[in-house]
Amino acid sequence: LAPSSRFADLGGGTGSFSAALGEEAGLSALPTVVEPSPLREQAAARGLPTLAQDAAAFASGGGGGEWDALLLKEVVHHFPLGEFPELCRGFARKLSATGRVVTITRPVKPDYPLFNAAKIVWRMHQPPPEQYASAFGAAGFQVEVQEHSFRFEVPREDWFALIRSRFWSTFSAFSDEQLEVGIGELSERHPEAVLSFDDRLVFLVASRSG
Repeated sequence: LAPSSRFADLGGGTGSFSAALGEEAGLSALPTVVEPSPLREQAAARGLPTLAQDAAAFASGGGGGEWDALLLKEVVHHFPLGEFPELCRGFARKLSATGRVVTITRPVKPDYPLFNAAKIVWRMHQPPPEQYASAFGAAGFQVEVQEHSFRFEVPREDWFALIRSRFWSTFSAFSDEQLEVGIGELSERHPEAVLSFDDRLVFLVASRSG
């Protein structure tokens, strides 16, 4: 991002990441948070412009060529895969001639300490990144796929508390009782007090091909 970049974060939630990214990049115009849920009120409280839209409404809405960068950070698994090609075509219309869409997602088989049933649910709802890359390519984008790993350490009991709070949608498929069974499975598998694993993120950088 250049200071003059016009940037929108699709599914930006509370805007905490958008605000930090905008500050780090030294943007002269504040990032816009596109968020259909009430979380956008927290983004607005940070002083960020907001649009009360989901990605489909944003992509199909009026106006074109006004954005230099669009971000889809850890949200694409919520989009119906069959609708993604049309979304990509809409994103292309929204971008400037040199605009880019950066999609951040995760691999089908991550390294997180998940109980077996959660691994199955994860795979069911995490399409391969190549399918998203193919949709961008079909919409006329040039796509570069990068994977970056970040070493992550967390106290075991903190990780279990996150699971109980259903901090990822993966865990919303389970009742409280089922989560406790899963946590019991993890307790046997991981007796160590601190869990250490790689957080692998897949970056799809889709650029306008002209």
